[in-house]
This record gives sequence, structure tokens and C-alpha cells, in this order.
Amino acid sequence: MTAQALADRCGELGLPMDRSVIAKLEKGLRQSITVAELIVLAKALDVAPVRLLFPLEEQEKVEILPGMEVPVWRAAEWFDGTDDLALEAEGWDPNTWRSPDPIVLNFRWHRRYLEEWSATWKLLVEQQKDAAAATGAEKETLAYVVSANERLLEKSAQDLAQVRQRMRQLGVTHLPEIPTELKRVDVLPPDPNT
Repeated sequence: MTAQALADRCGELGLPMDRSVIAKLEKGLRQSITVAELIVLAKALDVAPVRLLFPLEEQEKVEILPGMEVPVWRAAEWFDGTDDLALEAEGWDPNTWRSPDPIVLNFRWHRRYLEEWSATWKLLVEQQKDAAAATGAEKETLAYVVSANERLLEKSAQDLAQVRQRMRQLGVTHLPEIPTELKRVDVLPPDPNT
């Protein structure tokens, strides 16, 4: 993509950038970039923003602080809160660098539990239809499968309720949206089995 094409795409995304700004960024002549510019550039290039910060495909190591080089993947994992040992493994004091970030981790668990619940929900709806139409031994088998998946669905809802409660305890005031069928998780009592 040319600098002009990238500048045009940034403008389409709502943040006009002059071609000369793009050229200076490419050549390393511009020393800073705003968060908005980073995000729009990433979207325009169709890459994750972390790829603009850390050259994952090009370099083995990256300077994360003046005089401190770490493997590029470790730097990216620390930056996005993925790996609690990412920089500790490189000799960083874990008491100094709080990683993983508990809020980031809880957002990830929230997504995982919501995906789990959604997949089980879709499967259960189909299984309930099949069970309603079945007869004899097949009906009995499907009833057992439906019952097992209803328990899995409830477990996913409980897990989601717990992670949402942890997020509130961490000070998250705007929790991720959830389907109407799950609104009850915000009032579920804690699971005594966990």
C-alpha cells in the first residue's frame, strides 16, 4: 500500500493523515504517535495494533525500555497482558512489573465463558428440537444429552457470574454486554462448589 493510499484510508476511517506524516512514520523520522493514530493505522493496514508497536515478523528482540531488550514475542505478551511470566522469564522483577493485568485477564475469561455459553446454548436449542421430535430409546438418549448440556450451560453461566463479580471488585464499571438470556448472571449467588 502506498503512503497516499494509507493516508486516504485513514481519512475514510475518520482520522485524516497527510501522506508526509505516513512517510515520516515509515522512515522513523517522527518520534511519536497518538493512540488514535495507532488504532486508525492498524485498522487501515488490517493488522492488530500490537503489530505496529512490535515487529513480530521481523525482529527477534526489541528494546522495551532504554537498554532493556527482550524477545519480541515476550514484549508483545507483556504489552497485551497475556503472559504473567513473559518478562519475569527475562529477569524482570515481578514485584516491579505487574503482569498479567487482572482486569485484562478477567476480560479474557469473560469472553471465553461467554463463547462457551453461546456455543452450548445453540447446541442445546437444536438438541431440544431433536428430543421433542424423537421417539422411544432415541428420545430417552436425547433427553439425557439435553440434561447434561443444561448443566453445562448453567456452569458456564455461573462461571460468567463469578468473573463479572471479580471485574466489579477490580473497579470495572462498564461490563461487557451479554445476551438478554444471560442478564440473570448479574444476580446469581456465588456457586458453593467453587
